[in-house]
Amino acid sequence: MALLDFPNYGNVGDSAIWLGELEMCRRMRRPPPAYQCQRHSFDPDLLGRVVPEGAILLHGGGNFGDLWPKHQEFRELVLSTFPDRVIVQLPQSICFQSATALDRARRAVGAHPCFTLLVRDLESLEFARKYFDSPVSLCPDPSVVLRPPDRHIQQRDDLLFLSRDDHEGYGVATGNMHDRRFPAVDWTRESRGAVEVYNWLLGAARFFQSPPMAKLLHPITPVIYLRLAEMRFARGCELLGGSRVVVANRLHAHLMCLILGIPHFLSDTRYGKLRAYYKTWTSTSDLGVFCDSETDALEKAVTFLGTHRSKALP
Repeated sequence: MALLDFPNYGNVGDSAIWLGELEMCRRMRRPPPAYQCQRHSFDPDLLGRVVPEGAILLHGGGNFGDLWPKHQEFRELVLSTFPDRVIVQLPQSICFQSATALDRARRAVGAHPCFTLLVRDLESLEFARKYFDSPVSLCPDPSVVLRPPDRHIQQRDDLLFLSRDDHEGYGVATGNMHDRRFPAVDWTRESRGAVEVYNWLLGAARFFQSPPMAKLLHPITPVIYLRLAEMRFARGCELLGGSRVVVANRLHAHLMCLILGIPHFLSDTRYGKLRAYYKTWTSTSDLGVFCDSETDALEKAVTFLGTHRSKALP
């Protein structure tokens, strides 16, 4: 089995998904995928040698569509490169803004006889069944199988205001203007030290992989990927767990707050991804409250804090 498109960047949520995918393999009594790669390190010949048969899994997340075109282009490349292999797209949210991009994706999916698409919300399920000629199933985000870290996380702040700073967010959070005690932060930035060391090792392994050596050296890669993902997930848990209440518009801040047992107030992204997942799976939880905007979420969180300041939070 192979697992492609490792998320080697600071976004904690994508690392949580990767760890969840590996955990699902473990729970299904399957060994870890023997071939793993990033987009830029994809080597079809090596994949064929390391995993000559079996399924090719594509990393899940929120990039099926044209919001993050490099991931979609890679997905379509894999479909065209391995027309005779079983390929499974792990749970995704779908968003296309361009009819041209949608038509290209439809043709790529329709041309592959053994492709299965897993989606993580009902809106994506309806969209996929309408536009794609392939088996489609609803499945929760893989990160929900993760457990909290074993170590104790010390609370440092009353409130964390976690707001996307990319094109899925709304730029500078409007709520930040209403209460400067809680400046907006995001969790995509990370310290360079250990990350640089691991990436140097990945680069060195690729540099020295002459064809005779490639199969021998490749097992180093999944070990490094695992460590990077664990570091990023732990960083996210430390960030969330350091506050009594969280305000967020990131889906995995919501899911990790549920794992950690932290009260939180949510608002949506520009494209409805968080609300779609919330409506599908998590709206019955008492820990997460969905709000109309970041401003509304922050105001409700501040009110909640004032009400519960003298009480132990759930």
